[in-house]
Formats: sequence, structure tokens, C-alpha cells
Amino acid sequence: MKRGSAASYAPLDHVPGSAEAKITSVSVEIRVGAGERKALPVKQLDGNRSRATTDLSSLAAGAQADLRATGKDAAGGRVVQTVEKAFTVVAG
Repeated sequence: MKRGSAASYAPLDHVPGSAEAKITSVSVEIRVGAGERKALPVKQLDGNRSRATTDLSSLAAGAQADLRATGKDAAGGRVVQTVEKAFTVVAG
């Protein structure tokens, strides 16, 4: 990913055939290198889509980041997915 602002779009839905309950919250965290996780601002879009954004301008080229998304529904269901080394910052 080039240095600057970045956005990630992710649909969050239930497994086909499971009971459907309204998605009540989505959170996204980023961790650069071995640093601490930091919550990103998340905006609810249409349907089950959300968008998380972050500013990458302070990161050096070559920095790698992990992303973690968490979703919760009205029935108490929860899913967490972590992508290690989700992207590497490139100069530009």
C-alpha cells in the first residue's frame, strides 16, 4: 500500500444456513510491526458493509501491518479474524 490514507471495505455476514441476527457492531484494529494494536474509525455503509480508514503517511516504506476485524450480532454471536502482514507500505 502506498503511504497516505488507506481504506478497507469488508462485508460482514452470517454463514449460509445459520440463524440470522442483526449485525450490531464492527471494529477494526491495526498493528504495525510488533507495536500495540490501535482501533481504527469504522463507518457503517449500506447493508452489512463497513469501512475502516487509517493514515499511513507517518509509516516508513517497508513497514508491515496486521489487521484484526471483530463483528458482533444481536444474538450474542461474535467473529474475530486476524490477518498477519496484511500489507506492506511502499514509498510513493
